[in-house]
Amino acid sequence: MYGAVFKKEWKESVRRYRVAVIAGVFLVIGVISPVSAKLFPRMMEILAAQADTQGFEFAYNKEPEPGDALIQYNKNLGLLPILIAIMGMGLVAEEKIKGTAETVLSKPVSRFSLLLAKFSVFALVTLGAVVTGGGVCLFYTRILLGNLNPGKFFFLNFLLFFYFLPYIAIILFLSVAIKSMAGAAASGIGAYFSFMILAGFPWIGRYTPQGLYSVASKISAGMPAPDWLTPFISSLCITVFFLFLSKIVFERQEI
Repeated sequence: MYGAVFKKEWKESVRRYRVAVIAGVFLVIGVISPVSAKLFPRMMEILAAQADTQGFEFAYNKEPEPGDALIQYNKNLGLLPILIAIMGMGLVAEEKIKGTAETVLSKPVSRFSLLLAKFSVFALVTLGAVVTGGGVCLFYTRILLGNLNPGKFFFLNFLLFFYFLPYIAIILFLSVAIKSMAGAAASGIGAYFSFMILAGFPWIGRYTPQGLYSVASKISAGMPAPDWLTPFISSLCITVFFLFLSKIVFERQEI
Protein backbone atom coordinates (compact mmCIF):
# COMPACT_ATOMS: atom_id res chain seq x y z
CA MET A 1 0.00 0.00 0.00
CA TYR A 2 3.03 2.28 0.28
CA GLY A 3 2.97 2.87 -3.49
CA ALA A 4 -0.66 4.01 -3.40
CA VAL A 5 0.02 6.38 -0.50
CA PHE A 6 3.11 7.71 -2.28
CA LYS A 7 1.03 8.51 -5.39
CA LYS A 8 -1.59 10.19 -3.23
CA GLU A 9 1.06 12.33 -1.51
CA TRP A 10 2.63 13.27 -4.84
CA LYS A 11 -0.73 14.46 -6.16
CA GLU A 12 -1.23 16.43 -2.93
CA SER A 13 2.17 18.08 -3.36
CA VAL A 14 1.28 19.12 -6.89
CA ARG A 15 -2.21 20.27 -5.92
CA ARG A 16 -0.94 22.30 -2.96
CA TYR A 17 1.79 23.89 -5.14
CA ARG A 18 4.67 22.48 -3.08
CA VAL A 19 6.32 21.22 -6.27
CA ALA A 20 5.81 24.49 -8.14
CA VAL A 21 6.95 26.73 -5.28
CA ILE A 22 10.03 24.75 -4.26
CA ALA A 23 11.14 24.14 -7.85
CA GLY A 24 10.42 27.78 -8.73
CA VAL A 25 12.54 29.12 -5.88
CA PHE A 26 15.45 26.88 -6.82
CA LEU A 27 15.16 27.93 -10.45
CA VAL A 28 15.22 31.62 -9.50
CA ILE A 29 18.29 31.06 -7.33
CA GLY A 30 19.93 29.12 -10.14
CA VAL A 31 19.47 32.12 -12.46
CA ILE A 32 20.17 35.04 -10.14
CA SER A 33 23.35 33.58 -8.62
CA PRO A 34 25.53 33.83 -11.78
CA VAL A 35 23.71 36.99 -12.91
CA SER A 36 24.35 38.79 -9.61
CA ALA A 37 27.99 37.61 -9.63
CA LYS A 38 28.37 39.01 -13.15
CA LEU A 39 26.74 42.35 -12.30
CA PHE A 40 28.33 42.82 -8.88
CA PRO A 41 31.28 44.98 -10.07
CA ARG A 42 28.90 47.23 -11.99
CA MET A 43 26.60 47.55 -8.98
CA MET A 44 29.57 48.53 -6.81
CA GLU A 45 30.55 51.20 -9.34
CA ILE A 46 27.02 52.63 -9.28
CA LEU A 47 26.95 52.65 -5.47
CA ALA A 48 30.35 54.33 -5.33
CA ALA A 49 29.24 56.99 -7.81
CA GLN A 50 26.13 57.77 -5.77
CA ALA A 51 27.79 57.66 -2.34
CA ASP A 52 29.56 60.54 -0.64
CA THR A 53 33.15 59.28 -0.60
CA GLN A 54 34.58 62.46 1.00
CA GLY A 55 37.08 62.90 -1.80
CA PHE A 56 38.27 59.29 -1.79
CA GLU A 57 38.10 57.28 -5.00
CA PHE A 58 36.54 53.86 -4.78
CA ALA A 59 37.54 51.22 -7.31
CA TYR A 60 36.53 47.57 -7.59
CA ASN A 61 39.00 45.95 -9.97
CA LYS A 62 38.29 42.25 -9.48
CA GLU A 63 36.75 40.64 -12.54
CA PRO A 64 33.89 38.24 -11.79
CA GLU A 65 34.83 34.56 -11.99
CA PRO A 66 32.85 31.30 -12.14
CA GLY A 67 33.66 30.73 -8.48
CA ASP A 68 31.80 33.93 -7.56
CA ALA A 69 28.58 32.44 -8.92
CA LEU A 70 29.20 29.34 -6.83
CA ILE A 71 29.55 31.45 -3.67
CA GLN A 72 26.34 33.34 -4.45
CA TYR A 73 24.52 30.09 -5.20
CA ASN A 74 25.56 28.57 -1.88
CA LYS A 75 24.64 31.72 0.07
CA ASN A 76 21.24 31.98 -1.57
CA LEU A 77 20.42 28.37 -0.70
CA GLY A 78 21.44 28.77 2.93
CA LEU A 79 18.03 30.12 3.95
CA LEU A 80 16.01 27.44 2.17
CA PRO A 81 15.25 25.49 5.40
CA ILE A 82 12.84 28.34 6.19
CA LEU A 83 10.99 27.59 2.94
CA ILE A 84 10.95 23.89 3.87
CA ALA A 85 9.39 24.76 7.24
CA ILE A 86 6.69 26.88 5.61
CA MET A 87 5.87 24.42 2.83
CA GLY A 88 5.92 21.39 5.12
CA MET A 89 3.93 22.78 8.06
CA GLY A 90 0.73 21.04 6.96
CA LEU A 91 2.19 17.65 6.03
CA VAL A 92 0.31 15.91 8.85
CA ALA A 93 -1.25 18.72 10.89
CA GLU A 94 -3.59 19.80 8.07
CA GLU A 95 -4.79 16.25 7.44
CA LYS A 96 -5.53 15.77 11.14
CA ILE A 97 -7.44 19.06 11.26
CA LYS A 98 -9.53 18.22 8.18
CA GLY A 99 -9.98 14.56 9.11
CA THR A 100 -8.44 13.20 5.90
CA ALA A 101 -5.76 11.35 7.88
CA GLU A 102 -8.48 9.25 9.51
CA THR A 103 -9.89 8.36 6.09
CA VAL A 104 -6.49 7.26 4.77
CA LEU A 105 -5.68 5.24 7.90
CA SER A 106 -9.05 3.48 7.77
CA LYS A 107 -7.61 1.57 4.83
CA PRO A 108 -4.87 -1.08 5.21
CA VAL A 109 -2.16 1.59 5.52
CA SER A 110 0.18 1.79 8.50
CA ARG A 111 0.86 5.14 10.10
CA PHE A 112 4.57 4.79 9.42
CA SER A 113 3.89 4.12 5.73
CA LEU A 114 1.94 7.37 5.59
CA LEU A 115 4.76 9.30 7.26
CA LEU A 116 7.40 7.66 5.09
CA ALA A 117 5.44 8.51 1.93
CA LYS A 118 5.15 12.15 2.99
CA PHE A 119 8.85 12.33 3.76
CA SER A 120 9.84 10.55 0.53
CA VAL A 121 7.72 12.82 -1.68
CA PHE A 122 9.02 15.99 -0.01
CA ALA A 123 12.61 14.72 -0.30
CA LEU A 124 12.07 13.79 -3.95
CA VAL A 125 10.62 17.23 -4.72
CA THR A 126 13.62 18.85 -3.03
CA LEU A 127 16.06 16.62 -4.89
CA GLY A 128 14.42 17.49 -8.21
CA ALA A 129 14.58 21.18 -7.33
CA VAL A 130 18.29 20.91 -6.42
CA VAL A 131 19.05 19.16 -9.72
CA THR A 132 17.00 21.66 -11.73
CA GLY A 133 18.29 24.77 -9.97
CA GLY A 134 21.84 23.48 -10.07
CA GLY A 135 21.60 22.71 -13.77
CA VAL A 136 20.29 26.20 -14.52
CA CYS A 137 23.05 27.77 -12.40
CA LEU A 138 25.71 25.74 -14.19
CA PHE A 139 24.26 26.71 -17.60
CA TYR A 140 24.13 30.45 -16.92
CA THR A 141 27.51 30.45 -15.20
CA ARG A 142 29.13 28.96 -18.29
CA ILE A 143 27.47 31.57 -20.49
CA LEU A 144 28.23 34.59 -18.30
CA LEU A 145 31.43 33.75 -16.44
CA GLY A 146 33.05 30.61 -17.80
CA ASN A 147 33.25 26.93 -16.92
CA LEU A 148 32.85 25.55 -13.43
CA ASN A 149 34.51 22.36 -12.26
CA PRO A 150 31.60 19.91 -12.78
CA GLY A 151 32.84 17.49 -10.12
CA LYS A 152 33.10 20.24 -7.53
CA PHE A 153 29.68 21.60 -8.47
CA PHE A 154 28.07 18.17 -8.28
CA PHE A 155 29.61 17.51 -4.86
CA LEU A 156 28.41 20.90 -3.60
CA ASN A 157 24.83 20.12 -4.64
CA PHE A 158 25.12 16.64 -3.15
CA LEU A 159 26.03 18.14 0.23
CA LEU A 160 23.34 20.81 -0.02
CA PHE A 161 20.64 18.20 -0.59
CA PHE A 162 21.69 16.33 2.55
CA TYR A 163 21.79 19.67 4.35
CA PHE A 164 18.08 20.09 3.54
CA LEU A 165 17.11 16.49 4.38
CA PRO A 166 17.17 16.78 8.22
CA TYR A 167 14.94 19.84 8.05
CA ILE A 168 12.36 17.83 6.07
CA ALA A 169 12.35 15.19 8.81
CA ILE A 170 12.16 17.86 11.53
CA ILE A 171 9.19 19.68 9.98
CA LEU A 172 7.46 16.31 9.46
CA PHE A 173 7.89 15.58 13.18
CA LEU A 174 6.68 19.04 14.17
CA SER A 175 3.65 18.67 11.91
CA VAL A 176 2.85 15.43 13.75
CA ALA A 177 3.53 16.74 17.26
CA ILE A 178 1.91 20.19 16.96
CA LYS A 179 -1.76 20.56 16.08
CA SER A 180 -1.39 24.05 14.61
CA MET A 181 0.17 24.44 11.17
CA ALA A 182 1.44 27.91 12.07
CA GLY A 183 2.96 26.48 15.25
CA ALA A 184 4.71 23.76 13.26
CA ALA A 185 6.12 26.32 10.81
CA ALA A 186 7.26 28.65 13.60
CA SER A 187 8.92 25.76 15.44
CA GLY A 188 10.63 24.63 12.23
CA ILE A 189 12.03 28.11 11.65
CA GLY A 190 13.05 28.19 15.31
CA ALA A 191 14.90 24.89 14.84
CA TYR A 192 16.79 26.39 11.89
CA PHE A 193 17.94 29.40 13.91
CA SER A 194 18.78 27.16 16.88
CA PHE A 195 21.08 25.12 14.67
CA MET A 196 22.63 28.35 13.40
CA ILE A 197 23.40 29.38 16.99
CA LEU A 198 24.85 25.96 17.77
CA ALA A 199 27.01 26.22 14.66
CA GLY A 200 28.90 29.00 16.44
CA PHE A 201 30.32 26.36 18.79
CA PRO A 202 32.71 24.23 16.68
CA TRP A 203 32.67 21.31 19.12
CA ILE A 204 28.92 20.83 18.58
CA GLY A 205 28.19 22.80 15.40
CA ARG A 206 29.82 20.20 13.17
CA TYR A 207 27.23 17.67 14.31
CA THR A 208 24.29 19.81 13.16
CA PRO A 209 22.94 20.36 9.62
CA GLN A 210 24.64 23.76 9.70
CA GLY A 211 27.92 21.91 10.05
CA LEU A 212 27.29 20.37 6.65
CA TYR A 213 26.38 23.78 5.26
CA SER A 214 29.69 25.15 6.58
CA VAL A 215 31.47 22.45 4.59
CA ALA A 216 29.48 23.42 1.49
CA SER A 217 30.48 27.05 2.06
CA LYS A 218 34.15 26.07 2.15
CA ILE A 219 33.80 24.15 -1.11
CA SER A 220 32.00 27.03 -2.81
CA ALA A 221 34.82 29.36 -1.74
CA GLY A 222 37.45 27.03 -3.21
CA MET A 223 38.74 25.89 0.18
CA PRO A 224 39.59 22.26 1.05
CA ALA A 225 36.93 20.50 3.11
CA PRO A 226 38.29 17.09 4.13
CA ASP A 227 36.06 17.08 7.22
CA TRP A 228 32.77 16.66 5.30
CA LEU A 229 32.08 13.07 6.34
CA THR A 230 31.35 13.77 10.03
CA PRO A 231 28.59 16.38 9.45
CA PHE A 232 27.26 14.29 6.55
CA ILE A 233 26.79 11.23 8.77
CA SER A 234 25.40 13.45 11.52
CA SER A 235 22.78 14.88 9.14
CA LEU A 236 21.71 11.37 8.17
CA CYS A 237 21.44 10.40 11.85
CA ILE A 238 19.33 13.48 12.63
CA THR A 239 17.06 12.62 9.69
CA VAL A 240 16.54 9.03 10.82
CA PHE A 241 16.06 10.11 14.45
CA PHE A 242 13.26 12.54 13.65
CA LEU A 243 11.60 10.09 11.25
CA PHE A 244 11.34 7.46 13.96
CA LEU A 245 10.39 10.06 16.57
CA SER A 246 7.55 11.06 14.24
CA LYS A 247 6.52 7.40 14.04
CA ILE A 248 6.48 6.98 17.82
CA VAL A 249 4.48 10.16 18.44
CA PHE A 250 2.03 9.55 15.58
CA GLU A 251 1.28 5.97 16.65
CA ARG A 252 0.36 7.18 20.14
CA GLN A 253 -2.03 9.85 18.92
CA GLU A 254 -5.75 9.50 18.52
CA ILE A 255 -6.86 10.55 15.03
